Amino acid sequence: MMRLPVLLLLWPLLLALVVQAMSWLPIPHRSRWVNRSQVATAVGAVGAWWVWWQLTAVAPAASLPMPTTHAVTVADTTLALLPSGQALWQLIYGIVTLLFVVALIWPQGEQFVAGTLVALVPLALAQLVPLLPLQAFCLCGGLALLGLAAQAGRAEATSVVLRFVLMTLLALPLLLLSGWYGSSGEVAQLAMAARLLLLAILLLLGGFPVFVWVSRLVVDAPLGVTVLLLGVGQTAVFAFLFQLLLLNPALLADGTFGQLGRWCGVATALVGGVLALTAVDPRRLLGALLLLDIGFGLLTLTFPPTVGWETALALLLVRLLSLLLALVGLQLLEGDDNTTHLSGQGRRSPFALLLFVYSCLALLGLPLTVGFGGRWVILTGVVAAGGETAVSWQTILLLLATALGTYGLFRLLAPIFAPQPNGNATAQPAEPLWLRGLLTLLLLIGLWLAAFPQALLNYAHNLAALFG
Repeated sequence: MMRLPVLLLLWPLLLALVVQAMSWLPIPHRSRWVNRSQVATAVGAVGAWWVWWQLTAVAPAASLPMPTTHAVTVADTTLALLPSGQALWQLIYGIVTLLFVVALIWPQGEQFVAGTLVALVPLALAQLVPLLPLQAFCLCGGLALLGLAAQAGRAEATSVVLRFVLMTLLALPLLLLSGWYGSSGEVAQLAMAARLLLLAILLLLGGFPVFVWVSRLVVDAPLGVTVLLLGVGQTAVFAFLFQLLLLNPALLADGTFGQLGRWCGVATALVGGVLALTAVDPRRLLGALLLLDIGFGLLTLTFPPTVGWETALALLLVRLLSLLLALVGLQLLEGDDNTTHLSGQGRRSPFALLLFVYSCLALLGLPLTVGFGGRWVILTGVVAAGGETAVSWQTILLLLATALGTYGLFRLLAPIFAPQPNGNATAQPAEPLWLRGLLTLLLLIGLWLAAFPQALLNYAHNLAALFG
């Protein structure tokens, strides 16, 4: 049995090399029998699934010393995969496998598969190394590599990629300084460490006032890359941050951290609601709702670590599910030209539109959707957090942001359901029967999770318990 740390660090690199070597084969990019890029993507999907299966097949190491399958020593440093890390990477590789399968149907860029596999290596190393400075280096390096994969050969995505990479690199020295100040134990030094950590959090997660790249990412980059950066990448970030807060509880004891953190989360959500109100196409709307969701996610970092991590996990699971449903719905709405023609689109592709609308409602956290449970916990947590006047205003502004996002969604639906100017919308070919059946199944899964959210909440609770 291969050791799991070796599996997470070497296998993705070898797989990325094989995928990249596919571009050197003497096969035309589109021949009669073989599509070279699809073959490479299929190889990546099978390889990612194999890693997920290996992580699932090996029982977690619940005792010390660590079994040889879960630990390896390099240069007097033990790289150990704890049960929490094993469960987290089961989730990440499961999502990556689904993304690669989706990329077989809708290509997400020339470097999507190979770039993602390479970026997963430093992100995994951040879970394996025991030292905070090395964890920070690996985390920021992995996120920067994910950002470079977002460019995907698109000139219009260059600007947003550079912004994201810049924010990630700026967060690294702040994390290192926060760890250095926090190790002193003095009250003044701890206060400085808490403020530096909060600024690093805003840079890594795209919170107010450094949110400029979030909405543009959805517009300019492939949707699969959005799932990677705002789903998979931020899951790794939250895992790192809550582990840091669990090991350094004095950081949360600084009242300024909680107060400023809550107001930054509220401001991020409010900006997302305003952007949703002014959105003119589905991609901009999705970017605005993701910003609103990020604002709610920032609030979980101000809660006690055990409660906050479980709530953040529930929020991230809903975000991943919503983004995957939105990816399928938007790709069908946009067609081959990657542009969404609003007028009459609801009549031509009603099932794809329903899937996209449901994903947006889940991101908003409205009742009867899978996202409602996490939103309610966050709102009650904000109410119980502190001073009555400030908390009342924060709660009101969060509800206002949700209302603005909801109005922006239904405002955008009006032209989508309007008839085409030429009046021949009904003459457009309908969705195939098999496609309607598949979209209905995906929608039913989302509705089932909304009606019976205990499965998702139990998974979040069990994963959070491993970290606690």
